[in-house]
Amino acid sequence: LICTYNGEKNLPATLDHLKRLNTDHNRLLYEIVIVDNASTDGTYSLACKYAADYSNSVSITVLQEPKQGKVYAMQKALPLLKYDYVVICDDDNWLQEDYLMIADEVFETYPKVGVLGGMSKLAVEEGFETPDWFWKVAPAYAVGRQVEKPGFVDYKQNLWGAGCIIKKEPFSFCINQVEMLLANDRGEDTEICYRMLMLGYELYYEDRLVLQHFMPPNRLRWDAVTLFLQINKESYRQEVLPKYHLFFKYYIYKRFRWLSKMKWSVIYMCNRLGFVDSRSDKNYRNGVEIFTDFGVSNEFKRINTFYKLSKTRIN
Repeated sequence: LICTYNGEKNLPATLDHLKRLNTDHNRLLYEIVIVDNASTDGTYSLACKYAADYSNSVSITVLQEPKQGKVYAMQKALPLLKYDYVVICDDDNWLQEDYLMIADEVFETYPKVGVLGGMSKLAVEEGFETPDWFWKVAPAYAVGRQVEKPGFVDYKQNLWGAGCIIKKEPFSFCINQVEMLLANDRGEDTEICYRMLMLGYELYYEDRLVLQHFMPPNRLRWDAVTLFLQINKESYRQEVLPKYHLFFKYYIYKRFRWLSKMKWSVIYMCNRLGFVDSRSDKNYRNGVEIFTDFGVSNEFKRINTFYKLSKTRIN
């Protein structure tokens, strides 16, 4: 599944790599679905032309989703997908030839895995020298190893959306039941991981699963990187994801919940009486929301609603 916004320049190379996927003598079947997510360039025309000319036996379907936001593009495509697993392939992701075979092996070995992620390597234009400072911020661009070694990943880490493979049926449940908080913001991949965990599925990292993440020179300039990191820092995800984290730590796993509930209730009452003033502090706000009935935000209510709904679903 390729959800793309103004990906006219990136799509050809990505689709060429998909042609080369090893399917173990056609044992593994796959399709390519491209969703043009409100592009303003020639993405849709190029995708349609590529679909018509594609010489491979794999079918290409091209869709349009006018509402910008990756989750909306996914919602458009998911009901039309034929197979049980979805590879989230960004328009600048070049999958290694054995990608599907390794993924199939992992899902066969661990049936409870709902989201599988791998390693991403940087790809640049020939002759371009990657600046040394990039490797310090590479994880922000979904480049490198996600965790130290292959294995299960918990709520403290999660997986990147780029190149991840998700079980379709629970994936559809995640993005269609209770509107996602980050449907139109950065971090939708992390929110999906949190929701899959709530549904009882596992996250798994496999470093044999490799893709190349192509980045043109203009994305590797210091001013562009600085702007990208600043946008990340100020995005809505910085409000939402800590709430999910605390929800897992204290509400689902109940680590010292009774003690924390008492602590935050006391802090809240002290604030109300004017003894201390930490109301502008993010940790204070999150703590009060998680452990007391005071000032609960819409974000926490929605997280809790999805969690309760997940308990009614049989995997």
